[in-house]
Amino acid sequence: MTSATTVKGPCQLYDGALDKDGYARSHGRFLHRVAYERKHGPIPDGLTIDHLCRRRNCLNADHLEPVTQMENVMRGNTLARAKRDQTICIHGHPFDGFKHPPSHKNGMRFCKTCEARRSRERRVRKRAA
Repeated sequence: MTSATTVKGPCQLYDGALDKDGYARSHGRFLHRVAYERKHGPIPDGLTIDHLCRRRNCLNADHLEPVTQMENVMRGNTLARAKRDQTICIHGHPFDGFKHPPSHKNGMRFCKTCEARRSRERRVRKRAA
């Protein structure tokens, strides 16, 4: 993950109507994308615009940066970011030494302690069968 660029100058907040997600839109276009393109040129393919100031109605092109969708999600206040930043498992064990990539097909992480417990339980069930 790249680090966010420093925000330069004050926010330029759109004071018109916002969409349900808090973004400024006009004629079907996101106005922050228009502001970015006017100052910096086309948004590279495959990238989205991140508000470095975290204000969705800001149109200051210096507060906008093209990033991947994953980068944008991980910079925001999202469940994915919260899970990534989690330092202990749901059972209170530290995540130091957890398996990476995620140890479960649905993306769940397990700490070493919980993974060892799960392995023991699997062996017991296998022997009983």
